[in-house]
Amino acid sequence: MKTYIGTKVVQAEPAEKHTCTDQDCEEGISGYKVVYKDGYESWSPKDTFEEAYRLIPSSTKPLILVKKGTLDYLNKSTLLKHFHIVETNGDPYSDVRLVENV
Repeated sequence: MKTYIGTKVVQAEPAEKHTCTDQDCEEGISGYKVVYKDGYESWSPKDTFEEAYRLIPSSTKPLILVKKGTLDYLNKSTLLKHFHIVETNGDPYSDVRLVENV
Protein backbone atom coordinates (compact mmCIF):
# COMPACT_ATOMS: atom_id res chain seq x y z
CA MET A 1 0.00 0.00 0.00
CA LYS A 2 1.04 3.58 -0.58
CA THR A 3 1.14 6.14 2.24
CA TYR A 4 -1.07 9.24 2.10
CA ILE A 5 -1.40 12.32 4.26
CA GLY A 6 -4.64 14.26 4.29
CA THR A 7 -5.08 17.95 4.78
CA LYS A 8 -8.60 19.22 5.41
CA VAL A 9 -9.97 22.09 7.36
CA VAL A 10 -13.18 21.10 9.13
CA GLN A 11 -15.49 22.55 11.73
CA ALA A 12 -16.09 20.35 14.75
CA GLU A 13 -17.53 20.32 18.25
CA PRO A 14 -17.52 17.73 21.03
CA ALA A 15 -20.49 15.38 20.74
CA GLU A 16 -21.47 12.08 22.34
CA LYS A 17 -22.73 9.19 20.28
CA HIS A 18 -25.37 6.71 21.36
CA THR A 19 -25.56 3.43 19.48
CA CYS A 20 -28.04 0.61 19.89
CA THR A 21 -28.33 -2.85 18.43
CA ASP A 22 -31.07 -5.42 18.99
CA GLN A 23 -29.21 -6.75 22.04
CA ASP A 24 -27.45 -3.76 23.59
CA CYS A 25 -27.17 0.02 23.80
CA GLU A 26 -23.91 1.86 24.22
CA GLU A 27 -24.41 5.43 25.37
CA GLY A 28 -22.15 8.39 25.85
CA ILE A 29 -19.27 7.53 23.52
CA SER A 30 -17.04 10.65 23.45
CA GLY A 31 -16.25 12.11 20.07
CA TYR A 32 -16.78 15.03 17.73
CA LYS A 33 -19.47 16.12 15.32
CA VAL A 34 -17.56 17.08 12.15
CA VAL A 35 -18.83 19.35 9.38
CA TYR A 36 -16.91 19.38 6.11
CA LYS A 37 -16.60 22.24 3.60
CA ASP A 38 -19.39 20.84 1.42
CA GLY A 39 -21.76 20.64 4.41
CA TYR A 40 -21.44 16.86 4.90
CA GLU A 41 -21.72 15.97 8.59
CA SER A 42 -20.23 12.98 10.37
CA TRP A 43 -19.15 11.82 13.81
CA SER A 44 -15.62 10.81 14.78
CA PRO A 45 -14.40 9.05 17.96
CA LYS A 46 -12.49 11.40 20.27
CA ASP A 47 -9.07 9.68 19.98
CA THR A 48 -9.30 9.34 16.20
CA PHE A 49 -10.30 12.99 15.75
CA GLU A 50 -7.66 14.39 18.12
CA GLU A 51 -4.93 12.34 16.43
CA ALA A 52 -5.88 13.71 12.99
CA TYR A 53 -6.77 17.36 13.68
CA ARG A 54 -5.22 20.35 15.47
CA LEU A 55 -7.21 23.40 16.53
CA ILE A 56 -6.59 26.49 14.42
CA PRO A 57 -6.67 29.64 16.55
CA SER A 58 -9.53 31.90 15.55
CA SER A 59 -8.18 34.79 13.52
CA THR A 60 -7.89 35.88 9.95
CA LYS A 61 -4.23 34.84 9.59
CA PRO A 62 -3.59 32.09 7.02
CA LEU A 63 -2.15 28.73 8.08
CA ILE A 64 1.15 27.45 6.65
CA LEU A 65 2.77 24.04 7.10
CA VAL A 66 6.56 23.88 7.39
CA LYS A 67 9.02 21.04 7.82
CA LYS A 68 10.80 20.94 11.20
CA GLY A 69 14.07 22.84 11.02
CA THR A 70 12.92 25.19 8.27
CA LEU A 71 12.00 27.84 10.82
CA ASP A 72 15.62 27.93 12.01
CA TYR A 73 16.47 29.75 8.76
CA LEU A 74 13.50 32.12 8.71
CA ASN A 75 12.50 35.17 10.70
CA LYS A 76 9.94 33.52 13.00
CA SER A 77 8.73 36.70 14.66
CA THR A 78 7.86 38.29 11.31
CA LEU A 79 6.15 35.12 10.05
CA LEU A 80 4.09 34.79 13.23
CA LYS A 81 2.72 38.31 12.76
CA HIS A 82 1.18 37.22 9.45
CA PHE A 83 0.62 33.43 9.64
CA HIS A 84 -0.28 30.57 11.93
CA ILE A 85 2.57 28.11 11.48
CA VAL A 86 2.19 24.33 11.84
CA GLU A 87 5.48 22.45 12.06
CA THR A 88 5.98 18.77 11.16
CA ASN A 89 9.04 16.56 10.85
CA GLY A 90 7.88 15.33 7.45
CA ASP A 91 6.72 11.92 8.67
CA PRO A 92 2.99 11.54 7.88
CA TYR A 93 2.49 9.50 11.05
CA SER A 94 4.20 12.02 13.32
CA ASP A 95 2.71 14.67 15.50
CA VAL A 96 2.53 18.24 14.28
CA ARG A 97 2.71 21.29 16.50
CA LEU A 98 1.35 24.77 16.24
CA VAL A 99 4.20 27.30 16.55
CA GLU A 100 2.90 30.05 18.83
CA ASN A 101 5.95 32.05 19.79
CA VAL A 102 9.58 32.70 18.85
